[in-house]
Amino acid sequence: MQTAIIIGIIVVALAIAAVAFMLVQFFRNLSQLIKQTDETIQHLQLNVDQIVARLDVSLEDLNVISKDLTTKMDKLDSTFTAVDSIGQGVTTLSNHVQEKVSRPPHWADKVLEWLTAGFTVYNGFEKMRSSSETKAIEVRQRARF
Repeated sequence: MQTAIIIGIIVVALAIAAVAFMLVQFFRNLSQLIKQTDETIQHLQLNVDQIVARLDVSLEDLNVISKDLTTKMDKLDSTFTAVDSIGQGVTTLSNHVQEKVSRPPHWADKVLEWLTAGFTVYNGFEKMRSSSETKAIEVRQRARF
């Protein structure tokens, strides 16, 4: 019976040694896996940081483009306002000339055409003058910065 107990103890000791050996192998493999996972996460973090940096640059570029478009739209607004005022002036002038002219309609139309052309040329020169003044102011402002 003693031999059976000794054999049992040896078998249990061998089983414990085998389990301990397997656990050591498992934890070594687990340690390597955790190390590789850590390296992968660090690489992913670097990639995410680079993507965020590029996104910041892209958003800054988008803001610059948006400001540029807003500036150009504002300039177009003033152009449309100028065209609208020319149209209103021509309409007013046309109504006034038609009220005042007592000659044949053919003559009134010619006068109206000449007045409209003169008014349009005048406003065109006025617009060019104000545009060149605006550009000169912009150039001066840019030169200051």
